[in-house]
Amino acid sequence: MAHTAPAAHPAAEPLPDFNAQPDLIRAIARERPHATALIDATDTLDYAALDAAMDRVAATLQRDGAKPGDTIAICAYACNAYVVLFMGALRAGLAVAPLAPSSTREQIADMTADAGARHLFLDAPNAQAVPATLTGTAQRIRLDDSADGDAQLADWLLPAGAKPQPVAIERDWAFNIIYSSGTTGTPKGIVQSHGMRWSQVRRAEAGGYGADTVTLIATPLYSNTTLVVVIPTLARGGALVLMPKFDCAAYLALAEAHRATHTMLVPVQYQRLMAWPDFDRHDLSSFRFKACTSAPFRPEVKAEVLRRWPGALTEYYGMTEGGGSTILYCHLYPTKLHTVGQPAEGHEIRLIDEDGRELPRGTDAVGEVVGRSAAMMLGYHNQSAKSREAEWHDSQGRRFIRTGDVGRFDEDGFLILMDRRKDMVISGGFNIYPSDLEAELRQHPAVADVAVVGVPSEAWGETPVAFVVRRVGRDESADAIRQWMNERVGKTQRLADLRFIDELPRSAIGKVLKRELREGYRSECRTEEPSIRCATQAIAIDPDRPWVGSKYQKRHSVFVLGESYAGVYRGESEYDDVYWQECLDGQRADPLFDALQEKLGIPAAQWWPTIAFTNLSIGSIGPTTQTVVATSQLRAGLRRLGQLIDRLQPRGVLVLGAATRDVAGPFLEGRGVPWRWVYHPSGKNNWIGRYACTPEQLQTAWRDLTSRL
Repeated sequence: MAHTAPAAHPAAEPLPDFNAQPDLIRAIARERPHATALIDATDTLDYAALDAAMDRVAATLQRDGAKPGDTIAICAYACNAYVVLFMGALRAGLAVAPLAPSSTREQIADMTADAGARHLFLDAPNAQAVPATLTGTAQRIRLDDSADGDAQLADWLLPAGAKPQPVAIERDWAFNIIYSSGTTGTPKGIVQSHGMRWSQVRRAEAGGYGADTVTLIATPLYSNTTLVVVIPTLARGGALVLMPKFDCAAYLALAEAHRATHTMLVPVQYQRLMAWPDFDRHDLSSFRFKACTSAPFRPEVKAEVLRRWPGALTEYYGMTEGGGSTILYCHLYPTKLHTVGQPAEGHEIRLIDEDGRELPRGTDAVGEVVGRSAAMMLGYHNQSAKSREAEWHDSQGRRFIRTGDVGRFDEDGFLILMDRRKDMVISGGFNIYPSDLEAELRQHPAVADVAVVGVPSEAWGETPVAFVVRRVGRDESADAIRQWMNERVGKTQRLADLRFIDELPRSAIGKVLKRELREGYRSECRTEEPSIRCATQAIAIDPDRPWVGSKYQKRHSVFVLGESYAGVYRGESEYDDVYWQECLDGQRADPLFDALQEKLGIPAAQWWPTIAFTNLSIGSIGPTTQTVVATSQLRAGLRRLGQLIDRLQPRGVLVLGAATRDVAGPFLEGRGVPWRWVYHPSGKNNWIGRYACTPEQLQTAWRDLTSRL
């Protein structure tokens, strides 16, 4: 059933040209001191208490010598104290750098230093994860009573009733520094001004924010996604209900208990809620406004939310950096769910080509989306060159922010996103949009979730590869799904590979981290390709055809260790840790394992698994048999070897056999694992019998390897 959006709440009074967030909160505290402001798992604060707590924070920071323009950093999960610190620092004229707990401890330390924060506020989990030795001179202060060497918030604060020196906040002062969700190195710090945040307050009435608003927060406070609903809620006197982490059952219980009216969720959260078995049993009739942003929101999920969840549904498209934003009122435009809406009031959106030239208006124009508005970042903190790279200027010299997204407008002026420009695959000169392939793959009954990325290809420049989360209860193979897909798309769109994955990597706000998928695949390819070339080019065959080994048996066979593969695999069954522990304890006899112990003359307990012995189990050789080794089998063997290395973390590897050396050597070098190969008599595959290597050969290789460790 579709639900009609209620009329927006009228403004309490005409809005001025600018008002700072701390001043708005103070005005509400004077008018409605006992109105609820903050609710978390342990406490509730009204506006009078919030205003007084902000004063204490501001006064304490001033006592410590903080001045307007300085910065504090916060790394914690959502709670009342987090909001108090954030707003209190703003009252003193400081900027706030909210840091993602999901970052590495080195990134947290680097971001704290980059922001120039003199104070770092942490909750217990994050304080334990980030040692004090990494956070430099910044004073560490705990939000709870688990100090462990850090100052406690209660001890750091001035006594209740403390008042700060008044600070007249200017609209171009920094409000916050939000660090982008980078996956390597230090993320970029995006500086947003008070003026930018004020522009969001001015839009509050369109979202129905008012004194009766109850906003349920289930996204992290370090995210711009969250702040765009936190700020108008507090500016208009509503209440925030804070969840430290999202959980479907807890979210629905809180929404019902507090009669939530507003929420902001990312697409994956909506998706999980729609799949939650008890969703329809909860009374969610109090909702008036639901928002979504930060990642692609699939049309079928939007339609399901509209059908099953009361209240308006609004999708925002834009960037943390600001620029141009679009708004889709899903409840008003149910036939436009494949779009991200029209430009917001006061926002200008244009399309440019790869050379930075503006494209003419029209439904055929496809280009990078750029935008401008009053809501634009000041720049990347301490990275002026990166700031310039994010900008585009029109013929009049006006500044726009580049999104990196490729899109087009339909005949009604609604923006349709094609893909991220950096995610677009250019194969043989043709543009391939991963989102198109993902949409097609989702039609397969075995596909629960999917991401498509482009990887390097010698033949085509780039080629698409799919990562699929297989639906529970389905057993289709990756090759079967890939073949199904390739029969349905054009020749240039065909998938080169399809891999199953347990779960797509996502940021804390739900974005699929395609960079991780792409780099992981490339890393694997970098280690595989030299090996595959070595095994295929040496015998001058097409790498896409099987290798029939009888003709080349003496030089190029991959020798297999009879029934045992020294901790890699026997047949298709992995030798697990229990098996090898039983061998070490003498509870199980393994002929290869025992032979290696005997020839080395060293008890296995002294070398396993510090030194792993391996051979690739990708073929079988005998005096009267052929070996047929496809390149896919070579890849499979290398993947098995990689799994063994990941599991055992050996300090070195003894490689058995010359052909295995040619295949495995580059792989091991790419992983930085020392290795040494042991000579194998050509044409003989019995390591245990009389044709196997001698104890002296094995011991020489052993000494050579251990000398390198």
